[in-house]
Amino acid sequence: FISFAIAAISGLILALQTSCWLILVGAVSILAAWGYTGGKKPYGYLGFGEISVFIFFGLVATVGSYYVQSNQISARAVLLSIPIGALACAILVMNNLRDLPSDKQAGKRIIGARVKTLPAAVSPVLVGTALAEEVNWINALLALLVSLSLQISVNFANDYSDGIRGTDNYRVGPVRLVGSGLASAKSVKQAMFISFAIAAISGLILALQTSYWLILVGAVSILAAWGYTGGKKPYGYLGFGEISVFIFFVTGKQ
Repeated sequence: FISFAIAAISGLILALQTSCWLILVGAVSILAAWGYTGGKKPYGYLGFGEISVFIFFGLVATVGSYYVQSNQISARAVLLSIPIGALACAILVMNNLRDLPSDKQAGKRIIGARVKTLPAAVSPVLVGTALAEEVNWINALLALLVSLSLQISVNFANDYSDGIRGTDNYRVGPVRLVGSGLASAKSVKQAMFISFAIAAISGLILALQTSYWLILVGAVSILAAWGYTGGKKPYGYLGFGEISVFIFFVTGKQ
């Protein structure tokens, strides 16, 4: 609490000298810091820790530092925040791999998010944003959040569906939560729904700011994410997984 108080007082002084919007940014940052492993349902236990670290240690820290010096947000600052956020995520992943045994006892489901697959969600958004003549950075960040949330959603959905089917019982390769017994099917399913909810809410805000057609695109994307290995007849088991990945990761996200 003393550390939070020092951060809050310092941030308040900084906000009064630059922009009152920084008060909101600071409040959200403190809530995110506490919610990582604090409270009844810490999001760090649901596999969202890496996303939070990327946002707050990369985007918020870098762009915020630039803003208080120049009173503006530039494309260069946003782009430079990406490798910084990625480095912070890499350090966190190394720590998480070391702590797998204790995380299992605590109920953490970090591995299910499959952090190493997240660049596949980031790169299409970066390319699509780069092609725009005039970039709206709020919309770009919302699109990035939608993309990352959908990627994590489909990872949890795949883990859940393959786990309850027994597909991962004799898996050779990266560990899966349900198949290995690291987490229950119910908890992984809950993490999946939370991820879908974040993607849906972010996508709805983005659609209201741009085009209502994106609501349909988002709904189809969520159904495709679930249908990959979920349901009675998952299309991923029929050999259509690669086609779906091409459509949604290349054309859809750009």
